[in-house]
Amino acid sequence: MVPRSSLIIRSLAGAYITYLGGKLLVDSLKDHPDNYVFYAGAGVVFVIIGIFWLGKYGSKLIKKEYQDDSVMGQLKDKEEQSEEAETEEAETEEAEAEEAETKEAETKEGE
Repeated sequence: MVPRSSLIIRSLAGAYITYLGGKLLVDSLKDHPDNYVFYAGAGVVFVIIGIFWLGKYGSKLIKKEYQDDSVMGQLKDKEEQSEEAETEEAETEEAEAEEAETKEAETKEGE
């Protein structure tokens, strides 16, 4: 997963690229400089890329599809990892105990 701060920066970059592309497009159509078609085309490309970035990363921010990179988020992740490790250890111990009981029962039946 991508950190939250990275998604924020990418969304802001998308918004800024959209703004630059729109400004380039409007200025090129208003002033008609040499090669204004090229400038207008570049503006359209910037707008498309910016909207794509803003939409993609902005939606991930809204849906909360990110890794929380704040201090509290990191502490929470460490707590969850330690709880998962404890649960795995307990399950392993239970499985070993059941296996030992099964072996004892088999040896008693064999006698």
